[in-house]
Amino acid sequence: SRDKNILKNKNIKLYIVDGEKVSREAGIPGKISTIMEVIIFKLGKIVPFDFAVNKIKENLKTKFGNKGGNVVENVVLVSGEEKISTSEAMSKGDVDKMIENTTGEGYVVTETFDGNGKILTVSYEDKAAKNDNLTLAPFPQIENATIKNLTIAGVIKREDLRYGKIAGMVGQSKGDSLIENCIVSVTLNAINAQSNSPTYCGGFVYESYGSGSLTIKDSIFNGKMIGSTYANNNGGFVGHMERGASSSTTCNIKDCLFAPSEVTLGSTNSYTFVNNNAHKDYYDADKYVLNITDSYYTQSFGTPQGTQKQ
Repeated sequence: SRDKNILKNKNIKLYIVDGEKVSREAGIPGKISTIMEVIIFKLGKIVPFDFAVNKIKENLKTKFGNKGGNVVENVVLVSGEEKISTSEAMSKGDVDKMIENTTGEGYVVTETFDGNGKILTVSYEDKAAKNDNLTLAPFPQIENATIKNLTIAGVIKREDLRYGKIAGMVGQSKGDSLIENCIVSVTLNAINAQSNSPTYCGGFVYESYGSGSLTIKDSIFNGKMIGSTYANNNGGFVGHMERGASSSTTCNIKDCLFAPSEVTLGSTNSYTFVNNNAHKDYYDADKYVLNITDSYYTQSFGTPQGTQKQ
């Protein structure tokens, strides 16, 4: 109790670091002293951190240079030096530092991603149904998040799969999420999807899931949705809405434009903006709330939604 009062009264911050665990997770087991040294410089602000890290790196290169670069680079990553991973860059909205990702896996965005008007060019391909549970998209999942001011270009392609599960921007949207002022120019290519299964390809989002609402506003899809003509059950913006048995889900499309340069995917049970009909046979239809406001299309996709642009 006395020690706690001292810490509180003197406004002392206490950090407990498991150096051994950090060294193992960083792939440099046993290099505890170096890791702790970096952490001390980072937290203590004894000298400028960049200066300290450069000196530590020089020392590491002298000691471990003949063992390859992993020791040096892994300690640098532990240090928090400005070497941002793809997922960190995504969470910070730093398109320039995003590393090309060939699987589309792993990034859950729960805050705001601001593309600052930049273009993210992707090249994702999944052959022979490597993972039917994987949604191939730049952002496989968002939850209570905002993505804005971003253009996505490139190609997203899946072959020989049961479900298409591809989307130009987001795999699964949960909670209350917003996509604003974005352009998707991606070529979405679903090849040889099984004829007895829906594709649910979405120009922006594969699936709006669970309770809450997904809002897409001031955005344009002008890419391609191509592939097998029997790859049906798609949405120009949202592949399908899934609310579950005990909740309702809402999708809002406002001031948007669906202007694809090419569409060859199946139009059966597909919808120009949002496929809101996928599970109405299973759950109460009135629990699927869709609002489309001031949104236009240059060509309809399956069932027309919105207003045809003259």
